[in-house]
Amino acid sequence: MRFKSWFGLAAAALAPGAAACAGEIDPVASASERFEAALSGGNEVPAVTTGATGTARFWVVEDTFLVYRLDVAALDSPTVAHIHEGAAGVNGGVIVTLYPGPTRGRGYTGPLRFGQSKPSQLTGLPAGYGADTRARFDSLLGLMRAGNAYVNVHTRKNPGGEVRAQVQRQ
Repeated sequence: MRFKSWFGLAAAALAPGAAACAGEIDPVASASERFEAALSGGNEVPAVTTGATGTARFWVVEDTFLVYRLDVAALDSPTVAHIHEGAAGVNGGVIVTLYPGPTRGRGYTGPLRFGQSKPSQLTGLPAGYGADTRARFDSLLGLMRAGNAYVNVHTRKNPGGEVRAQVQRQ
């Protein structure tokens, strides 16, 4: 029995090294750019009174795809989350869906979504952003770099958005 326990511990300890040898990419470590948004109800237009907060983090990897993580705290029934086009204080159209559902429970705290968007997955970008998916991806990055993109998390109580923040380059 002791052999099985030690073997399991050794295998678990060596697994990360084996994955690194297998050629997997760590998106956070290999990111060429980083962006972040600190979400609150006060950033909504108009402002929303809520105790909910959140953080959205984005990593551009090899100028090929966008890895993101969206975490929230004390958010009642989140339904969907997006990146929108727009400057601070200005509402704009949806560019990319970050969290498509399902609706989470009341007072949800934790990761809402961890994922990646490749240029071909940016279907939310309007046609005016470029004829091909690469141009659309570059347009999204341009908006993020210029501070003209924001993250908005929608809830059942506040379908227009409960927490929001501008995406800022780090």
